[in-house]
Amino acid sequence: HEPVALDAALELIMVTGDRLHRHDEAETWARQSEALLAHVGPDDPAWRVLSNVRGIVHHNAGRLEAAEQEYRRSLAQAEAAGRPLSAAGTLNNLGGLLHDQGRFAAGRVELDASIAIYERELGPDHPLLIEPLLNLAMLAVAERDLDTAERHATRARAILERAFGPDSPRLVQPLRLLGDIHLGRGEEAVAASLYEQVLARMDPELAS
Repeated sequence: HEPVALDAALELIMVTGDRLHRHDEAETWARQSEALLAHVGPDDPAWRVLSNVRGIVHHNAGRLEAAEQEYRRSLAQAEAAGRPLSAAGTLNNLGGLLHDQGRFAAGRVELDASIAIYERELGPDHPLLIEPLLNLAMLAVAERDLDTAERHATRARAILERAFGPDSPRLVQPLRLLGDIHLGRGEEAVAASLYEQVLARMDPELAS
């Protein structure tokens, strides 16, 4: 029953720490996961998952140095195991963290690496590219590089539309980001149109 218990503990870390923001409770489940992992070898992939979800919980709690340590541990484990997609996911998380720390150049390196892996392994239009593209766009906004931000956000929007349809609620984030970009340029009419599209996907009655 240990694999089932371990899976449940890992899920509880995410639920309590990432979604409910009960970070102390999440840490309790992380320690429970470590106890269960004591019975497996150090190369078990669950260690990589544990490090990544611990990084997410620390990140959400504002413990950025601890989050970086966990992300880098998870990344090293993924690379050593030859798991490029796992590495790409952790690189995306790490890039977002470095952005939050104001380390924009370093964050861009990690996000570019995440995108390169996804493109190589899955092709240029896979939905897993959406998150690192949006993270790159937000990083570019923080640097006031609105042209680069628009390019990444537009690509993320196009991938989302192909994968989920032009009316998908998943388009809220890239549309809102594109609205912010155009507003930052002083293009109020374009921004207003994009914000209306956001409302239409959140609540059609608000946009009618």
